[in-house]
Amino acid sequence: FRVYTAVRVGNQNSLPRSLEEKRGRMAHQLRQLLLQLSSIAGGTIFAGENERGAYAGFLLEGCLDALETILTENQQQGLSTEESDFMCAEVIDLVTMLNRLATNFRVQTLSQLPSFPRFLSAMAMVGKWLLEGSLSECERVQGDIECSEGLGWKYEAVSQILQCSEAMSDDYWLVSGDAQTASDNLANVLAPLYGHYIACRVRMSSLEEHYLTQQGEDLDEIREMIWEFGVEEEMVSAASLGRLNISASLSTMAGMFQQC
Repeated sequence: FRVYTAVRVGNQNSLPRSLEEKRGRMAHQLRQLLLQLSSIAGGTIFAGENERGAYAGFLLEGCLDALETILTENQQQGLSTEESDFMCAEVIDLVTMLNRLATNFRVQTLSQLPSFPRFLSAMAMVGKWLLEGSLSECERVQGDIECSEGLGWKYEAVSQILQCSEAMSDDYWLVSGDAQTASDNLANVLAPLYGHYIACRVRMSSLEEHYLTQQGEDLDEIREMIWEFGVEEEMVSAASLGRLNISASLSTMAGMFQQC
């Protein structure tokens, strides 16, 4: 991770283009290596659960450091931040890594790590940032998705975050008597992302539907097309996120129905 931090491009506008591309390729290769390492979760390679947990914690903390650096860079730059290809690929790979860690090590192992609350907080912050950015872009083009910029990579990253949330919420260990602290962390830190997701996704679908009806498209065909765009699978994962705090999720849905 120290090597990766040294070579990643970030928002360094002063780099020559050739050096930027070289470092971008090197950073990509390092992320692919880290992704593969995140899939090693069992077997004789670990002497015991303590060693396995330490391994997961090392990967988790390194990934969180990189993600938090991106968030800090974007907060410093504000809305003027240019979404370079390097940053888009970096965010997708890092949230994919978090998804793999959650899938392979499960909540029981990750929740024992000191960085577990930080992990959930980072997931929520990155998810909110991506969703708000997607909605802002959809509003800019007034629902004309074909004219949008940067929605594709944001959708992919959000999908990874939702799959990660689904992997944790569907973990049977959460119903055991030892999981109360982990369940509370999931409900209080990660689950609020559900409200942001629903609000942004409904608004975006409404903008897209409004634009297409203005173009004379058939409404039933529009809804079928939007659904086929992967919304069904996405909604299943989002529902798992909502189950982490059922009362708050139901309150969110009730509030939206009252606005209809």
